[in-house]
Amino acid sequence: MKNILFAGILVSCAAVALSPIASSLPDGLEHVALRYGLVPAAVMPSPVKDYSFPGVSAAGISAIISGFIGLIAVFGAIYALGMLLRRKK
Repeated sequence: MKNILFAGILVSCAAVALSPIASSLPDGLEHVALRYGLVPAAVMPSPVKDYSFPGVSAAGISAIISGFIGLIAVFGAIYALGMLLRRKK
């Protein structure tokens, strides 16, 4: 199980590191929201809007920093949920 977790973290870190070379085109959900005029309703407040980290002028570095912050937040939330579910058993 630890090997699977480690592999997942490693793949996630690699994806974040490669994020600056990702396509700038909108993903499927964003494309549909733009096409049908749902963007104002779909826009949610974000501390790091469009992966531009405050104070970092290089777009690629900013995207990587934002990605790692998101990665840490998601893994932290999953870990906390796992610990809560483990205690209930």
